[in-house]
Amino acid sequence: HGDNQFTAWSTARIGGRPLLDHPKMQGIDLDKIYEKIQRKAYVIIDAKGSTYYGIGICAATIAEALLNNTSQVFPVVNYVESRKCYLSWPAAIGSDGVEQSFDPHLNAEEEKKLQKAVLAIQEATSKYE
Repeated sequence: HGDNQFTAWSTARIGGRPLLDHPKMQGIDLDKIYEKIQRKAYVIIDAKGSTYYGIGICAATIAEALLNNTSQVFPVVNYVESRKCYLSWPAAIGSDGVEQSFDPHLNAEEEKKLQKAVLAIQEATSKYE
């Protein structure tokens, strides 16, 4: 969320292959898609008045993974040791909570954006230490 969010396009896969290598992705304006994603919550709020249904289904799905010990992978906030902060990061969820965190392989541009986000989070949370 916020000014430091970004889409890690290089991590997206289809059929086990990079999404950006798919022939139908050639000529696609990724910045335009990103802008639509970033504004989606506002579109939903304008239409329905809030986004709590989406949040509710996400919470229910994660709760189901916890209760059934599925080890399903979700982007959830968890402490990422390599970054020394809490991030929304891919993690396997089971009955004990986060079982394993997964480092996505980012390209250089995405890594820069992530570092910027990490610094912003660390700066914002440092006043509460």
